[in-house]
Amino acid sequence: MSDPVPSQVNGWDQNAIQTLATNAAGIASGLRTIADGVRRIIHDLEWSGDASRRALERADHECESLKAVANAYGRLADSAQILYTTAHYAIEQLKIIPAQLGTDRYTVDADWMVHAPSGGDAERAANSTVTLKSHAAHLSAMFAAHCPGIVSAVADIQKLAPVSASDKLNVSDTEIREIEKTKPGHGPRTLHDELLEKYNVSADPDGMVEYPPSGPLRWVLEQAGQKPKRVTAGEAALLDKLGTGHFISAYMCEEIAADDAKEVFGGKGLGDGHSDAFRHAYWSALLAQKVGPEFSERFTTAHERTTEDSHATSEAMDLYNNEVGRRIAAEHPHASRSDLMGYVEQAVRDGKMVVVDKSGHLVPSNTVAPGETGVARDPADPNGRDPGKPGGGY
Repeated sequence: MSDPVPSQVNGWDQNAIQTLATNAAGIASGLRTIADGVRRIIHDLEWSGDASRRALERADHECESLKAVANAYGRLADSAQILYTTAHYAIEQLKIIPAQLGTDRYTVDADWMVHAPSGGDAERAANSTVTLKSHAAHLSAMFAAHCPGIVSAVADIQKLAPVSASDKLNVSDTEIREIEKTKPGHGPRTLHDELLEKYNVSADPDGMVEYPPSGPLRWVLEQAGQKPKRVTAGEAALLDKLGTGHFISAYMCEEIAADDAKEVFGGKGLGDGHSDAFRHAYWSALLAQKVGPEFSERFTTAHERTTEDSHATSEAMDLYNNEVGRRIAAEHPHASRSDLMGYVEQAVRDGKMVVVDKSGHLVPSNTVAPGETGVARDPADPNGRDPGKPGGGY
């Protein structure tokens, strides 16, 4: 699938995807309620004989038919929601950035190449080109991954229908397959499933270390009132490669993000909730701004390779939100600390990040109120991706 061009993106309404997901989920829920009601009413009737048997058979078949349609709508809702969650930020940025550039007389070609005006900032044009092309490629990948699910669900909705208008009692193979998919482990893939599959890494094979060890760096931090930390060996290796100035910046970014996270959302959800989502994205954005995006990606990924008290869901949440933070930093390379903090907070409020709900599943951050989130309790993923040494990224 080729990348979308500006004229296409400008005509898209990303909120329509969210509306589709919401409406489809409502229809699925309504059909399941009707199906359960039909079955309950017929089975509760006090009668017997052939008429009763035929009525029960028809009620059971009606329920199966309704649930087959409901399952198709459920798949449509899930596919649309996943597409919205993974694509709406890119769509938004592909509209906003060219508009901002246009006010300064920069031009954007059909292939997202940005050109500076006479006397303009060529570096800004080059950086904007990289950002726009990255968003366009991400968007193309998300459409390729999730649009087939939407198309398939719509086709099934058009094909499947209740048999109340028919005198024949004939359950199709399609209906049977749809009903079978409702068994545990065979339902439609959710956003939670998608994120767990992509955003998990293996434990650091070299374990955890105290950092910094005895030496000049430790002395420098002690003068700043900082104590050594337990970090992954990969984190330590990456910090060792930095000069003193960047080392202090990298080390302090985590402290700054942790402190500021207590101020937003009233400190609600410091573990797997909204404040936690803010902390990780803000930390990643600060690292990208102060040290560089590649270091931010590698370092925050190495951070998740801890061997201590790790949960697959928490790890996926953190890695995903880290990625959002880096994108925000790329879009606002000259933002002040307070402005960057505001951009990250707004992204959490707009549902561009994920949090853990009461059931322990990852959901968009605008679907659960601050203070109403849950915590992950699942074990670490034993099949997490190996990002390499000292740490790759996402």
